[in-house]
Amino acid sequence: MRRSLPFSRLLVLLALFGCLLSTVKAQGGAPGLVLGMSRDFGYGGFGEVQGAMRLKVSGPSDLQRVVFLLDDEVMGEATVAPWQLAFHTDSFAPGKHSMTAVGYTSGGLTLQSNEISTRFLSATEAGGATSRLVVSLLGGIGALMLLSFGLTTFLSRGRKAATAPGSPRSYGLAGGAICPGCHRPYARHYLAPNMILGKLERCPHCGKWAVVAARSPAELAAAEAAELAQANSQNALDAAEGADRMAQDLEDSRFDHR
Repeated sequence: MRRSLPFSRLLVLLALFGCLLSTVKAQGGAPGLVLGMSRDFGYGGFGEVQGAMRLKVSGPSDLQRVVFLLDDEVMGEATVAPWQLAFHTDSFAPGKHSMTAVGYTSGGLTLQSNEISTRFLSATEAGGATSRLVVSLLGGIGALMLLSFGLTTFLSRGRKAATAPGSPRSYGLAGGAICPGCHRPYARHYLAPNMILGKLERCPHCGKWAVVAARSPAELAAAEAAELAQANSQNALDAAEGADRMAQDLEDSRFDHR
């Protein structure tokens, strides 16, 4: 008859197996430390860096010492948290480099971090890369502005002028704007490009291009009232001028003996 393994001995074997497994993982399996790098000052982009950098490690609570390696050569260590190492890329030869970290715990474990591979640039190379990046950004901004101008011009084609002063109006989804030139309100087009401070729009009244923000209902109502008052004043002026011309024509007709 087969004898069963005592339960207490089974628990001891499982605990020993768990310790052995965790030791194997810490020393040669999945990384027990997480290594990251940040830029304090300088250039960084597309796997290339130059300037003042900082390596950072996160690990278990019983971590006692961390050694930082560059191409398997010691570049520094940290003995207290936070586990960091500041360095400057100019202290090393330009080119491709690999950075790792090794941690030591109070329990005697050796922990290996993930690997960070990047290319160190010289100051001259970083300056050239920065210039190319700035030129590319400016070119992209210019192309975007041309595209936005073309889109807005296309959208404004055939757009009717706003309704007559005093008529009910709806400003739609994008809200209403007030032209900085003629100060008359109009509806913004919801497809007009956003330019941070507002939409790039062409006033349907005076034709002025401007970046206009959505105005509040109270501001639009005030602009409508001002528009109506100006229109009424202009109509009264036109009527007065018409009456004057008619009177002058009648007066002139007295001396017409044809």
